[in-house]
Order: sequence, then C-alpha cells, then structure tokens
Amino acid sequence: QSQPFRLTEMLQNIVGAVSFDTDRQGIELIFDQKSDVPHQFYGDSARLEQILINLVSNAGRYSDRGEIVVSVVLLKQVENKVELRFCVSDQGIGLTAEQVKEIFSPFVQIHSSKHRLHGGTGLGLAICKGIIEGMGGKIWVESLPGQGSSFFFSLELILDPSEQSHPVAHSEEIPPLNVLLIAKEGTLSRVLGEMIQSMSHQLVTANSFTKALKILKKRRKENPVELIVLDWPEFNGIHLDFPQELIRKAGNRKIPIISLVSSRVLHNEQGKEQPPGIILVKPVLRPFLNDAILESQGRNVAKSAMSWVSKATRMRMIERLSGAKILLVEDNEMNVDVCQELLRRLNVDVTVVGDGVAAIETLANRRFD
Repeated sequence: QSQPFRLTEMLQNIVGAVSFDTDRQGIELIFDQKSDVPHQFYGDSARLEQILINLVSNAGRYSDRGEIVVSVVLLKQVENKVELRFCVSDQGIGLTAEQVKEIFSPFVQIHSSKHRLHGGTGLGLAICKGIIEGMGGKIWVESLPGQGSSFFFSLELILDPSEQSHPVAHSEEIPPLNVLLIAKEGTLSRVLGEMIQSMSHQLVTANSFTKALKILKKRRKENPVELIVLDWPEFNGIHLDFPQELIRKAGNRKIPIISLVSSRVLHNEQGKEQPPGIILVKPVLRPFLNDAILESQGRNVAKSAMSWVSKATRMRMIERLSGAKILLVEDNEMNVDVCQELLRRLNVDVTVVGDGVAAIETLANRRFD
C-alpha cells in the first residue's frame, strides 16, 4: 500500500529487525545513505522494508565475520520522480557463476543446510524479485566464491510533496567543527567520515590512539580539535578513561567525545562504568549522528530509543520474549513468512492459523502469552 514515508524511519525499522542477530554474530552492520538521497517519499515502504530485511538476513545467514553494508544511492531525479539503487553486501561464502544464474529461480536452494552458518528461511529471493519487478524495479547480484555477495536493486519512487525532500546538510544551530574521527580503517571509517563532512564539519582521521595523540598535539593551537568521534569497540581492552587521558597528554582543553558502541558491548557493560562522553549505538544513521554532535555542543535534542543508550533496554526486553508462545493469525502466505522470520530471531514459539475461527478454536485448547 502506497503512503508517505521517511527513508530514515524505514531504515530504523530495519535496524530494529536485524541488528540483534548481526550484533550477536559479531558482524558489523553499516548503513551508507549518501547525502544527496532525499528522505521523504510516497510509496510502498512496507514491501521495500521486507525486501531489505530479507536481504540483510540472508547476508547474515551465510556470514560469520566481517561486515554487512546497506547502501542507498541516488541514480537520477526527474521532477518529482527519483530512481534509487539499494545494495546489501556481505563478506560471506559467496556464490559461483552457476549459482548466480539460478539464485532468483523459485524452489532453488543455492546452498545446502551444511553451508548455512545461521538458521532461518527468510522471505525467499524469488519472492523478493517478484515484489521488486511488480514495483517497476529490477534486482541482480554480483558475487564470487569466498568473497561475499552484493545484492542490488533499483526502484523509482515518488517524492512526497508535503515536505522538503532533501535533508539539511548542516544545522544552523552550530558552526562547522574540527572533528577527529578515531576508527579502524575500512568501510565504517569511510562512511562516518562522509557523514561528518556532509554536515559541513572539517574532518581529520586517526586509525590508532598513537596517531590521534600526534594530531591533537599538532593542532593544539592552530585549528584545534573541537570534537572526537570514537569507534569504541575497535579498541576493546583499553581503560575507559584512556580517551580523556589522551586529551590531557596532548595538552588540550576539554574536548567532547562521542563514543560509538555496539549494543552487545553496551549490554555487557550494564552496571559497569560506561565508555566516555555521549554514547551512540551502532549501526549509526545520519540524523542520529547529527543529533549527537548537536548535543556535544550543548544543544537539547530528542533522543531516539532506536539509536541511543535506551536501545540497551530494548535489547533486554527482546531477550525477555525468548521462549514466549505467540499465536499468529494471518492468511497471507508472504506475510506469514515475514512474521515467522522476524519472530524466529526472538526465539519465539509461533503457532500460525489462517482465520479468526481457527484462532478461537486454538485458544480454547492452548495457552499463549
């Protein structure tokens, strides 16, 4: 069903659906939304969301390391119509040329269960293909054995005229800042750097604390660092006050810190001393990084439960659902597949019936939560 939707809110829903699994597997989930991509559309966001959840789930199912990157690129815009290209790439077991040819065929199982690293059935790539083509788009895959896979699909969407469709590059509330990004070299560092620069801030990067210390000392008087963004999990094992000690050694005044952490690390640290500064839970979406930067400069912002510390509470609530008995009443086969896949990740015992009469009969004989 077509309706107005915000791209960021849809990506938030995907984070909520898949990040628990990827985090538990130790896979870095990264969202790379280019700065020129509009954010307000009119279309079938539910179907689009289902497709992306399925592709990310498949990527995690055949991966045991590395990262999964969800990217959104603007291909073209003509008046109120835009063409977007979505891509979900992984570093999993990959596909042979023959498997690539057959992967969207119905009833074809590309990998046997012994190759599947994690459970689940998913929505089905053939169904995804049908949905995308039904929306006027196309889907394809690029892959090599042992080198992961990249699933692409392109769609034409209509801009929602009710709101300004392009995000504001930089908030007028604060002037551009000199930002030091401390992160391991790789996709996450590149994506974070592009986000920060798209907000009109000046960026300098360091892939170690040693390099960060040199930068802080060198820029102590001229173009001093005004904010540190730290990918915390990449530096496990260091003392929690080390970033502040780093600043002291460099002789700098107090510098605000934004610590990026995985929900798994944050959950494990509950009741213990927390990483320094403002905590932003990964995967990082552009609006929430912007909000964190505003807060670091003393501005009041509304925090989202999906992206800030409160996400740890949500993770504990999810864990409490483990083992719950749920009755699902749904007669659409595709919706049943999607719901079962989402509930499977919560370790929920699901019973499916097709209508209200069957539901009443089932409730008369069984107890559900």
